[in-house]
Amino acid sequence: MGLPLSRTLAEIEATARKAARGHGCPWGLAEEAGKAARWLASNGLPGEVVMAKLLSNGSKCCCAGGGHPCALKQATAFADTASTLTAPASFASEHPLLVVAQMGRAMDSLGNGLTLEWDAAIAHIAPASLSMEASADILAPTDTVTCHPTPKTQHNPPSPAACVVDPASWAVLDSLAQRILVPSSDASRAGAGAGTSDND
Repeated sequence: MGLPLSRTLAEIEATARKAARGHGCPWGLAEEAGKAARWLASNGLPGEVVMAKLLSNGSKCCCAGGGHPCALKQATAFADTASTLTAPASFASEHPLLVVAQMGRAMDSLGNGLTLEWDAAIAHIAPASLSMEASADILAPTDTVTCHPTPKTQHNPPSPAACVVDPASWAVLDSLAQRILVPSSDASRAGAGAGTSDND
């Protein structure tokens, strides 16, 4: 067995963002991917696993030309309506934790509370706060997530500077992130280094 793989929240956000971009997501959605992964990780949830599952399923993502609505894009659009939610509303998503992340970020901005329910869990969200009650695998696909506006009760979740990540999921994200790097060439190598002049 290898040593646990620890990454900072900043690394998780940056790698998820670059992985989404390498997968084919436009920059705006890639930014959302990074922020969602970081929000999940800061609340003790496996943001890197969620993103790896989404981005490795290219045939079901509109960014890859598959025509299937992107779960991240859907969750982000739903979060944009958070300020108008005054009654329970249902939302279809194969990745419920993406809805939790995006609605959680919205509640952080709005200062409101929200409860999200699906067949595996109930998530109580408040500004900078999350409490979850799980009855099954929270990563499993679902059909519908239901949202209920609630009072903004603080739950004081963990907010670590770094997290242990799943090595396999991290490898998926890292591989996708490598796609946006420019391959080295004779020209790029010739321009590297300090050069021949020293003006100090």
